[in-house]
Amino acid sequence: MQFIVTRHLGMGRELFAVLQGQLDRLMKQLAVPDPQTTGVVLLGRGSSDVGANGELAKMARWLYEENEHELVDLAFTGVTWPRLETIVQRQARLGMMQIAIIPVYLFTGVLIERIGEQVARLRQQYPQLAFALGQHFGFDEGIFALLDARVSPDALAGGLLECDGCKYRELAEAEHLHDHSHTAIASPAHAHGHDHAHEHAHHGCAHSHA
Repeated sequence: MQFIVTRHLGMGRELFAVLQGQLDRLMKQLAVPDPQTTGVVLLGRGSSDVGANGELAKMARWLYEENEHELVDLAFTGVTWPRLETIVQRQARLGMMQIAIIPVYLFTGVLIERIGEQVARLRQQYPQLAFALGQHFGFDEGIFALLDARVSPDALAGGLLECDGCKYRELAEAEHLHDHSHTAIASPAHAHGHDHAHEHAHHGCAHSHA
C-alpha cells in the first residue's frame, strides 16, 4: 500500500464555487429569497491557527463581494470566536429577516448533528426569523474536482506545504546542519563544543495548514 501526501484543499476558487452553490440552494429554500434581508453565516470548526481562521474570513469577504447580501459573517463551533448564537443575534438586531447558514465541513458527524440541534434552538428563540441550514460538503462535485487536481502529477511535483521551498526555511535548515556537523574538522576560530548552552535562530514561515 502506498500513501501519497498532498497539499490541503485550501480556500481557493474551487472551494468558493462550492460555497456559492450551497448559498444558491439555501436561497431557493427561503420563502422570500431577498439578499438584502437575508444574512449569511459561514460556520467553521475554528482553529488556534489564525491563518486558518483568516482563510475562512477570506471566503466570507469573497461571498460578500460576489453577491448582494447586506451581511456575510463568519462564526465558529469551537476553539475561537464568535459563536453562531452571537452572529444570529447581531444579524437579527441589524434587521435581517432570514439567515442562511453554511457549514464549512467536509464530512458529517457529531459536530454536524450538533449544528442541526443548535439551529433548531435558534428557530425557537427567534420565531420571527427564517433559517436555512446547509449540509456538509460531502460528495459535492466541486470537491471531487479539487481532489483530482491535488493528486495530479503536476500538483504532486510541487511542495506539499506552503513552507516547502520557502527561502527562510531552507536557510534555517542549512544553519542547523552547519552548526551540528560532526564530520567537518573545525578550525580553532570556529570550533565549539556542545557542553555549553547556545541558541539557534530559526526563521520560519507561518502558514495555514487547515
